[in-house]
Amino acid sequence: MKIHIFGYPNELHFIRPMMDYWQEKGHEVSTSSDAGSISDAAKGAKLVICEWAGALAREVSFALQKEAGQLLIVRCHYDEAFNGKVEQINWANVDYCWFVSEYVKKHFLSRFPEVKTFIVPTILDDRQFPFIYKKYDKTLCMVSLNLDPRKGHEKAIWLLKKLTDIDSGYTLIIRALLAPPERLDELTELAKDLGVTGNVQFVNNSLDVSKLVMKGDLISFYKDKDIILSCSKGEGTQVAFGEAVISGLFPICFAWPGAEEVYPGMCFDSDEKMIGSILNFNKLNNNERTSHCLNLAKCLLNRYGYNSVNRKFESFLLNREGIIL
Repeated sequence: MKIHIFGYPNELHFIRPMMDYWQEKGHEVSTSSDAGSISDAAKGAKLVICEWAGALAREVSFALQKEAGQLLIVRCHYDEAFNGKVEQINWANVDYCWFVSEYVKKHFLSRFPEVKTFIVPTILDDRQFPFIYKKYDKTLCMVSLNLDPRKGHEKAIWLLKKLTDIDSGYTLIIRALLAPPERLDELTELAKDLGVTGNVQFVNNSLDVSKLVMKGDLISFYKDKDIILSCSKGEGTQVAFGEAVISGLFPICFAWPGAEEVYPGMCFDSDEKMIGSILNFNKLNNNERTSHCLNLAKCLLNRYGYNSVNRKFESFLLNREGIIL
């Protein structure tokens, strides 16, 4: 079977593990991002997938003249659903909108109830992120693509302030690939005002888009980190958070809308509960902490591991379209 994916090279990181799986099964997988040759690129493909519901998906939805039996699927992440981009797509020519979480799907269907949808979550790739056994300490970290205010870095620094008022040994490492200098200055100034400059470190911050496809340094990054924070105001799944959990970090997630459905038992609706969970975790001995984190990692891999998610997509195709992948 031929599967064609429309997406820019630096935007395929979430779907790439599925592309690997399809190729392992002997399917022909191709990609393109040229809006001027859409029908030619998709010629002969049984499945045509737009990885993001953005400008390229809009072009595909209007230009693609589907062949008999050809399915057009648009995958919609959090940003597109909430920033108005989905309004620009020709949904009459789309067979399915693919979501990674129930919360984002419900928001979309409130505006487009006629569109057929399904949910298959983003893979947490346990081939790349093995569980790391370690001696746990008090190093918190946040990992994100950028320093967008929605990600809640201010909240994380305030959380650190409250923790260091109890125990000065806590530190926070903030890692973001795309970090405008003015945004770094804002966060650095906040840390200074709160008196935690010595406990906050910013790493791997740059404006280098090419790093978006590089995960090797992220795997190394997790080796000496202990607790992963998500302080976001809204996400689809926040994959980097899940990758950290399956790598052995203890998860603390602020309960953004829909978070508990994605990360059950890892979400808290107040700073006090987040701090309490961190302090209780560090009261355990190292074997107990390791066992607890290992159980959490296994829970996520049952839901979002490489084989689990790929089988979910196969079940969707078989049950809804009679297609054996």
